[in-house]
Amino acid sequence: MWREAVYVAREGEEAELAAGEGGFGKGVVTYMVMDDLVVTPMSAVSSITTLLNKFNVEEVGALEERVVDVGMPEVFN
Repeated sequence: MWREAVYVAREGEEAELAAGEGGFGKGVVTYMVMDDLVVTPMSAVSSITTLLNKFNVEEVGALEERVVDVGMPEVFN
């Protein structure tokens, strides 16, 4: 990949791109990049669904809430 690619927009496409429309995403979209470099659209529902699928959670009722205090000694250990 050492050659420069020249993009030639079709008629009217420049106005769509300037307005933020066209392409794969519509309007303003926020994406989440996971630590394994998987890119997914960011929304509350998709975030929760992605995490549940990633950790193989089949029953939501089996989840529990925990509060964990992490201080400097725990970080260094």
